[in-house]
Amino acid sequence: MTRKGLDRSTESIAAAPSTLELHVLGPLRIVHDGEDLMKSISRRGQALIAYLAVTQQTWTRSSIASLLWGETLDSNARHNLRNLLTELRRSMSPYLEITRTTLAFNVGGTYRLDLEVLQQTVEISPEELGLEQLEMGTELYGGEFLARLHIPNAPRFDEWLFELREMLREQTIDGFQSLAEHCLQQGELTLGLRYTRRILSLEPWLETAHQLQMRLLMRNGQRSEALKQYAICVDVLAEELGVTPMPETTALYEHIRGGQLDPPQRRRPTYRDPRSADVAVRLSTRQIADQPRVDLGDMLRSDNFYGRSDELSTLRAWLNDGTTKLAAIVGIGGQGKTTLAAKIVADLLDERSERQFDCIIWRSLQHMPSVET
Repeated sequence: MTRKGLDRSTESIAAAPSTLELHVLGPLRIVHDGEDLMKSISRRGQALIAYLAVTQQTWTRSSIASLLWGETLDSNARHNLRNLLTELRRSMSPYLEITRTTLAFNVGGTYRLDLEVLQQTVEISPEELGLEQLEMGTELYGGEFLARLHIPNAPRFDEWLFELREMLREQTIDGFQSLAEHCLQQGELTLGLRYTRRILSLEPWLETAHQLQMRLLMRNGQRSEALKQYAICVDVLAEELGVTPMPETTALYEHIRGGQLDPPQRRRPTYRDPRSADVAVRLSTRQIADQPRVDLGDMLRSDNFYGRSDELSTLRAWLNDGTTKLAAIVGIGGQGKTTLAAKIVADLLDERSERQFDCIIWRSLQHMPSVET
């Protein structure tokens, strides 16, 4: 999504109700001039509108046909797409740019997309945006991205949906955490606790959220609750990840148990350092006899992986032959490269894997400084 699109969406909220409202955070809702269009648009039509509005790119008809009818012959998929576009022209014509070969969402139209506002909110520091605006933006997270939207026999769409859900979940948690930290600094303790609880409802094992909640409780005069929060953290980490809390978390607990205010917080890095505790999912690096050293950092889950059997077979063959030094997965954005990589790593951890590795480490460079800096 472009900065221009984000700015326009934010301004439209302040100025007047948008003609078209797209709610993609939580169950999909499409509202035009106050009228709910969901019943008049087929499931694949809903998926297409959401995909075009969120990606805000121009796509070829053939790529969209493959996206929505991946298991169908090309000729049948193109025929199905033509019928779908005839259906959408009746209700969505001003918001879709349709040519003989391409499709796109009309970003020049008047619309409101909740995702745009949320993304701009989490990109701006709490100090710059202000507490009220940050709270309003993060409240837009109504649940899982396009919750309950499933298209049968469309593995590429499933991959895109899965990967974006994980990314948005992480961005939202970051936004909630920034808000909670800002509340702690400004003395808005009750509001800060509200947001740490939201974080922990999404990621119960996120230690930085447990630490924040302990600090907020202690500052709010709830010392016993702060100590209980540490016990909850210990139990969750043991049950979910099989690890113990980080030294920083235990040190904070000891400090609070001694009746003192919490020690100074370390300044959060300006980029997401995969070696820091500030990752959405932390698995401690540990060495177990006859098992690899494993550190998965903030790797995506691959529980709901679909398709890509040929690519998986090729990667397994390369990684198991004992001679491959480097394997790269390349392609344009949004095609499931990260999800595919996460799946192959998960397969390598399987005890039935053909080859056992001494060390398996996952690191994302997405938020690292560029080479130029």
